[in-house]
Amino acid sequence: MRHGKQILLVDIQEILVNNLLTLRFDKTINPYNPDTYEYFKTRNRSAIIKNIEYNKQKQRLLKAQDGLCMICKGTINNMERVEIDHIIAKVDGGSNETNNLRLVHSECHKQKTAAERRMRAIMRRREKMTNTSIK
Repeated sequence: MRHGKQILLVDIQEILVNNLLTLRFDKTINPYNPDTYEYFKTRNRSAIIKNIEYNKQKQRLLKAQDGLCMICKGTINNMERVEIDHIIAKVDGGSNETNNLRLVHSECHKQKTAAERRMRAIMRRREKMTNTSIK
């Protein structure tokens, strides 16, 4: 921090340059025109899928999910943190098989995990109460 301001240092080798993402000048293509919305939607999804920050497993999941978070159904972009979620948690008998995995926003994953933990705690309390009342 210098004079109360933060300075961001970037290594030029870490910057991804992709010529395919360059927009060509064309008066008919307008991001605010509903007729060209699909062009930009597809273009943005393609950029996300190709981004080197995603490992191969995340790339496969993202492509299978059409670039959408499977919890909130929002678009996953390359600026957001994402996590691989077990649909059925491993603690509940889930596996690491691809059909039990999905890519979700980090915040969505935190909320889902917290809800699952609360539910497990409630179930343990009920089970404990049932076991004590039977004795």
